[in-house]
Amino acid sequence: MKDFKADIVNPVEIVHELIDNSDGFLAFGTVSGPSPSPTHHHFGALTETDVSDNIAGEHFRNDPRNDGWPFLSLVQIAFADRVPYILMSDMTDHTRNIVNDNRVSLLIDGTKGKNRMDSARVALMGRAKIVDKAEHRDMFLKQHSSAKAYFDFDDFRLYTVEFTHARLNAGFGKAFWLDKDELDG
Repeated sequence: MKDFKADIVNPVEIVHELIDNSDGFLAFGTVSGPSPSPTHHHFGALTETDVSDNIAGEHFRNDPRNDGWPFLSLVQIAFADRVPYILMSDMTDHTRNIVNDNRVSLLIDGTKGKNRMDSARVALMGRAKIVDKAEHRDMFLKQHSSAKAYFDFDDFRLYTVEFTHARLNAGFGKAFWLDKDELDG
Protein backbone atom coordinates (compact mmCIF):
# COMPACT_ATOMS: atom_id res chain seq x y z
CA MET A 1 0.00 0.00 0.00
CA LYS A 2 1.37 3.40 -0.99
CA ASP A 3 2.22 5.83 1.83
CA PHE A 4 0.72 9.10 0.54
CA LYS A 5 1.84 10.86 3.69
CA ALA A 6 5.43 10.53 2.48
CA ASP A 7 4.45 12.33 -0.76
CA ILE A 8 3.28 15.40 1.14
CA VAL A 9 6.18 17.74 1.80
CA ASN A 10 4.74 19.17 5.03
CA PRO A 11 1.27 17.98 6.01
CA VAL A 12 1.18 20.18 9.13
CA GLU A 13 1.83 23.20 6.91
CA ILE A 14 -1.28 22.26 4.91
CA VAL A 15 -3.31 22.05 8.15
CA HIS A 16 -1.98 25.44 9.28
CA GLU A 17 -2.82 26.98 5.91
CA LEU A 18 -6.37 25.64 6.14
CA ILE A 19 -6.78 27.08 9.64
CA ASP A 20 -5.24 30.42 8.65
CA ASN A 21 -7.57 30.75 5.65
CA SER A 22 -10.74 29.61 7.43
CA ASP A 23 -13.74 31.90 7.04
CA GLY A 24 -14.71 31.29 10.67
CA PHE A 25 -17.82 29.21 9.98
CA LEU A 26 -17.02 25.54 10.35
CA ALA A 27 -18.84 22.27 10.50
CA PHE A 28 -18.79 21.16 14.12
CA GLY A 29 -19.50 17.58 15.11
CA THR A 30 -20.50 16.20 18.50
CA VAL A 31 -21.66 12.85 19.84
CA SER A 32 -25.35 13.18 20.64
CA GLY A 33 -27.02 11.86 23.71
CA PRO A 34 -29.80 12.75 26.09
CA SER A 35 -29.09 15.79 28.21
CA PRO A 36 -28.17 15.15 31.82
CA SER A 37 -30.63 16.03 34.53
CA PRO A 38 -30.87 19.83 34.90
CA THR A 39 -29.80 19.50 38.52
CA HIS A 40 -26.52 17.98 37.32
CA HIS A 41 -25.90 20.54 34.57
CA HIS A 42 -22.24 21.44 35.05
CA PHE A 43 -22.50 24.90 33.51
CA GLY A 44 -24.58 26.21 36.40
CA ALA A 45 -26.29 28.69 34.08
CA LEU A 46 -29.63 26.94 33.79
CA THR A 47 -31.83 26.19 36.74
CA GLU A 48 -34.19 23.22 36.82
CA THR A 49 -37.09 25.61 36.28
CA ASP A 50 -35.38 27.22 33.27
CA VAL A 51 -34.84 23.85 31.61
CA SER A 52 -38.26 22.39 32.41
CA ASP A 53 -39.88 25.56 31.02
CA ASN A 54 -37.86 25.15 27.83
CA ILE A 55 -40.00 22.93 25.58
CA ALA A 56 -37.14 22.44 23.12
CA GLY A 57 -34.91 21.30 25.97
CA GLU A 58 -37.42 18.70 27.12
CA HIS A 59 -37.98 17.56 23.54
CA PHE A 60 -34.24 17.11 23.06
CA ARG A 61 -33.78 15.22 26.29
CA ASN A 62 -36.55 12.73 25.50
CA ASP A 63 -35.93 12.34 21.76
CA PRO A 64 -34.42 8.91 20.90
CA ARG A 65 -32.95 10.35 17.72
CA ASN A 66 -30.33 12.05 19.91
CA ASP A 67 -29.04 8.86 21.52
CA GLY A 68 -25.46 8.33 20.40
CA TRP A 69 -25.76 9.51 16.81
CA PRO A 70 -23.11 11.81 15.34
CA PHE A 71 -24.46 15.34 15.27
CA LEU A 72 -23.19 18.01 12.91
CA SER A 73 -23.88 21.73 12.96
CA LEU A 74 -22.38 25.00 11.74
CA VAL A 75 -20.71 27.24 14.32
CA GLN A 76 -18.78 30.51 14.43
CA ILE A 77 -15.15 29.89 15.26
CA ALA A 78 -12.44 32.43 15.92
CA PHE A 79 -8.80 31.39 15.82
CA ALA A 80 -6.00 32.86 17.92
CA ASP A 81 -2.58 31.32 17.26
CA ARG A 82 -4.42 28.49 15.47
CA VAL A 83 -6.39 27.68 18.62
CA PRO A 84 -10.14 27.60 17.97
CA TYR A 85 -12.65 29.48 20.10
CA ILE A 86 -16.33 28.61 19.70
CA LEU A 87 -19.22 30.64 21.13
CA MET A 88 -22.31 28.53 21.90
CA SER A 89 -25.48 28.83 23.91
CA ASP A 90 -26.29 26.33 26.66
CA MET A 91 -29.62 25.80 24.89
CA THR A 92 -28.17 24.34 21.67
CA ASP A 93 -28.10 20.64 20.88
CA HIS A 94 -24.33 20.62 20.34
CA THR A 95 -23.72 22.21 23.75
CA ARG A 96 -25.96 19.62 25.39
CA ASN A 97 -23.97 16.93 23.62
CA ILE A 98 -20.70 18.31 25.00
CA VAL A 99 -22.12 18.04 28.53
CA ASN A 100 -22.39 14.26 27.99
CA ASP A 101 -19.26 13.74 25.90
CA ASN A 102 -16.82 16.53 25.17
CA ARG A 103 -15.30 14.83 22.11
CA VAL A 104 -15.82 17.05 19.06
CA SER A 105 -14.60 17.46 15.52
CA LEU A 106 -14.14 20.52 13.32
CA LEU A 107 -14.11 20.32 9.55
CA ILE A 108 -12.03 22.96 7.81
CA ASP A 109 -12.83 22.96 4.13
CA GLY A 110 -10.28 24.54 1.80
CA THR A 111 -12.08 23.44 -1.35
CA LYS A 112 -14.26 26.49 -2.07
CA GLY A 113 -13.97 27.46 -5.71
CA LYS A 114 -11.72 24.48 -6.45
CA ASN A 115 -12.11 20.89 -7.55
CA ARG A 116 -13.59 19.68 -4.28
CA MET A 117 -12.33 16.10 -4.51
CA ASP A 118 -8.77 17.19 -5.30
CA SER A 119 -8.40 19.98 -2.74
CA ALA A 120 -7.30 20.00 0.89
CA ARG A 121 -9.59 19.69 3.89
CA VAL A 122 -8.98 18.56 7.44
CA ALA A 123 -11.11 17.12 10.24
CA LEU A 124 -9.60 18.11 13.58
CA MET A 125 -10.67 16.00 16.56
CA GLY A 126 -10.29 16.84 20.21
CA ARG A 127 -12.01 17.68 23.46
CA ALA A 128 -13.99 20.86 24.06
CA LYS A 129 -13.63 22.80 27.26
CA ILE A 130 -15.03 26.07 28.55
CA VAL A 131 -12.64 29.02 28.76
CA ASP A 132 -13.01 32.48 30.28
CA LYS A 133 -15.30 34.35 27.90
CA ALA A 134 -14.27 37.81 29.11
CA GLU A 135 -10.59 37.06 28.55
CA HIS A 136 -11.14 36.31 24.85
CA ARG A 137 -13.99 38.76 24.15
CA ASP A 138 -12.07 41.29 22.03
CA MET A 139 -10.37 38.61 19.94
CA PHE A 140 -13.64 36.81 19.21
CA LEU A 141 -15.62 39.95 18.40
CA LYS A 142 -12.85 41.25 16.14
CA GLN A 143 -13.37 38.15 13.98
CA HIS A 144 -17.17 37.96 14.42
CA SER A 145 -18.55 41.45 15.03
CA SER A 146 -22.14 40.23 14.59
CA ALA A 147 -21.72 38.14 17.76
CA LYS A 148 -21.67 41.36 19.80
CA ALA A 149 -25.48 41.17 19.89
CA TYR A 150 -25.42 37.99 22.04
CA PHE A 151 -21.82 37.46 23.25
CA ASP A 152 -22.60 38.69 26.78
CA PHE A 153 -25.81 36.69 27.23
CA ASP A 154 -25.60 34.55 30.38
CA ASP A 155 -26.33 31.31 28.54
CA PHE A 156 -23.43 31.73 26.07
CA ARG A 157 -20.11 30.07 26.81
CA LEU A 158 -16.81 30.23 24.98
CA TYR A 159 -15.12 26.92 24.30
CA THR A 160 -11.79 25.90 22.97
CA VAL A 161 -10.77 22.53 21.59
CA GLU A 162 -7.62 20.69 22.62
CA PHE A 163 -6.82 18.69 19.51
CA THR A 164 -5.86 15.05 19.89
CA HIS A 165 -5.61 14.05 16.23
CA ALA A 166 -6.67 14.99 12.73
CA ARG A 167 -7.59 13.44 9.42
CA LEU A 168 -6.03 15.41 6.59
CA ASN A 169 -7.21 14.89 3.06
CA ALA A 170 -4.64 16.71 0.94
CA GLY A 171 -6.42 15.85 -2.30
CA PHE A 172 -7.90 12.84 -4.02
CA GLY A 173 -6.34 9.67 -2.61
CA LYS A 174 -4.05 11.54 -0.22
CA ALA A 175 -5.74 11.10 3.16
CA PHE A 176 -4.00 10.20 6.37
CA TRP A 177 -4.04 10.65 10.14
CA LEU A 178 -1.94 13.15 12.09
CA ASP A 179 -1.45 12.75 15.83
CA LYS A 180 -1.19 15.48 18.46
CA ASP A 181 2.61 15.58 18.35
CA GLU A 182 2.55 16.18 14.59
CA LEU A 183 -0.10 18.89 14.94
CA ASP A 184 1.88 20.64 17.65
CA GLY A 185 5.11 20.39 15.65
